Amino acid sequence: MRENYFVTRTILQGFGQLLHLGGLNNKQLDADSRRSMELISRKARSFVQGELTADYAKLREESKLENYTLNNTHLSALYALSFFRRSCS
Repeated sequence: MRENYFVTRTILQGFGQLLHLGGLNNKQLDADSRRSMELISRKARSFVQGELTADYAKLREESKLENYTLNNTHLSALYALSFFRRSCS
């Protein structure tokens, strides 16, 4: 199946919100489910970060950074990634 930036970003945001609200704490998930969630979120973070990096490189090549304002797509991606601070540094 082909990757979809919007769907991946939305799922990542949902996972992040659930984690933040305590909806996915360790007591509610068995070990297999926890590993699956970690794997999915790690792959999603990598994909979203890669898309953001590619967009940034494209903006740099086109010399459009001086007048750039965050669009909804980039803002939403940064919001989704903000739930996973440790992996974004």
